[in-house]
Amino acid sequence: MITLDALKKVHGGMKGDVAAAQAKLTSLDSAIAKIKEDGTRHPTWIEERIAEARAAALPAIAAIVRTFDERLKLVEAQKRFWESKAFVLSLQKFDSSNPANDAVIAARYLGQLSMTSAAVLQLTADSAKEDSNFPLLWHCALAGQQRAGEPGWSGISLDDVEIPDQKTALDLIAAAKSLTWLAHSTYSVASGNVLTGVERLALARSQQAA
Repeated sequence: MITLDALKKVHGGMKGDVAAAQAKLTSLDSAIAKIKEDGTRHPTWIEERIAEARAAALPAIAAIVRTFDERLKLVEAQKRFWESKAFVLSLQKFDSSNPANDAVIAARYLGQLSMTSAAVLQLTADSAKEDSNFPLLWHCALAGQQRAGEPGWSGISLDDVEIPDQKTALDLIAAAKSLTWLAHSTYSVASGNVLTGVERLALARSQQAA
């Protein structure tokens, strides 16, 4: 699993790949337009020169798209981690700036909560949920694993818990995947393929989203 910051960097790299591929396509389009402007040439000559221009541009665009696909594969592999609310909750830190201090705080809470009555543990969990104190909520969940049936314990539901990092990560993964059409259609157009009306509309929407 990669961190949220790393995920942001990969997504940024994917956007950069798309921008680079489109810049190459723009240059190719300009070169083709210039070839077509020469009205003194035979159509066969023009076609040959256009084919040469495409052949010269395609390897670089293909390399960019391959890099994009590698990044996409990495991003898609992260989805199963970020989709698990319990797993993401377990990653939340009391002190993200100081791992050693975070470990001390976590150990202290784990010890205290394991000795707390079920009723007080329930109140602690409910309060942590209201305050969005995610690391404390996770430790309450750990301490409550063996409390079923004890007076005052009703358990912890994560259904109504919204972890900002989780939403951000899943949004990034979705956004990264939405760039796929834009990256691959850029290569397709550079190859000389003509997009259908529906495909052109999808391309325009992808460009706006990017």
